[in-house]
Amino acid sequence: MKNLLLLCTFLCACIAINSQSLEGKKVLWLGTSIPAGCTYPKNSCANLGMECQNNAIGASFLAELVFTEPKTHSGYSFSMSRSEKDSAYRHMVDAGIIDKHMLDVWKFTSYDNRMTPYLADVDIVILDHGYNDAFTIKNESGIDEKDIDWTSEDKKTFIGAFNFIYRKIKEINPSAIVAIGGYFQNTCTFDYTVTGMHVSKLLTTIAAHYDLPLLDVWNYTGIKDGHIPNSKNYFKELNEQYGTNFRNQFPDAEGNITYFQKFCPDAVHPFSDPTGESDKLLDDIFTKLLAERLTPYLSDITEIGTAQPTVTEIYTIGGCKTNTPVKGINIMKMSDGSARKVLIK
Repeated sequence: MKNLLLLCTFLCACIAINSQSLEGKKVLWLGTSIPAGCTYPKNSCANLGMECQNNAIGASFLAELVFTEPKTHSGYSFSMSRSEKDSAYRHMVDAGIIDKHMLDVWKFTSYDNRMTPYLADVDIVILDHGYNDAFTIKNESGIDEKDIDWTSEDKKTFIGAFNFIYRKIKEINPSAIVAIGGYFQNTCTFDYTVTGMHVSKLLTTIAAHYDLPLLDVWNYTGIKDGHIPNSKNYFKELNEQYGTNFRNQFPDAEGNITYFQKFCPDAVHPFSDPTGESDKLLDDIFTKLLAERLTPYLSDITEIGTAQPTVTEIYTIGGCKTNTPVKGINIMKMSDGSARKVLIK
């Protein structure tokens, strides 16, 4: 009990210091059309005094997807470079399958255009991918962590593409905090909505392996599986009020809508909710998660007092006293009575 009380005292002191150290941090937000169109990247960062460069882009996916036939979004892989896309898809221009403008658009979505030029000047990088990688994630989410090849940089797999992007970030900016996650549900089972379960599971596995902050939004939105009772007229009334034309994509026998589609009427994007309620909820959740999940990884904690304190005691994040720092977050009691969180990788 004494150790627990001491730990609580340490944590309170650290949180008070860290909440201020978020101010002025620069965030590079990468991902799909969901963070590109939602307000949460900009608003959650602003709420915490951080500056956000939102470079998420619609149709973007992390891995290199292989289609049996060309599609308009075939070349939106974030982990491919501009030169790799030129080599891979130039023949489609020559064959008249796509025009040069489409190839230029695909090259624009490359990591060396959307990420690399910004890395040296940011403190935090958020990788908010997953939904568009459903083709690969479904096959990888069931793999046990110990069976994953964490050295692979095979861009045709989500984990391989992540390993590659993570290495690139650390090569350019070793001190940058990399956070992952962000997808908004893991509860729904209607048609393609089940993707959320696979996304959340695999992102959790990756975060645990790399010891990264996990923005597990899916645990806080409270989106239920199933249909909303007596909701068969919801879209009719919504369309009349806002001039939209949404349709019920997963109706039950009585024509009721799902909780999922109330959250995102177009059945993909929360920002499609014209009431603004979904955007607002995500703003609040991300503000909370960024504050909670990023602060333990910050290294620029302000010292209390003018003297140079020394470490007197070390505790793990679970409250156990240790003689030497352990891998992960360490709570260090200082000789001046202050406390620090130190991340050991």
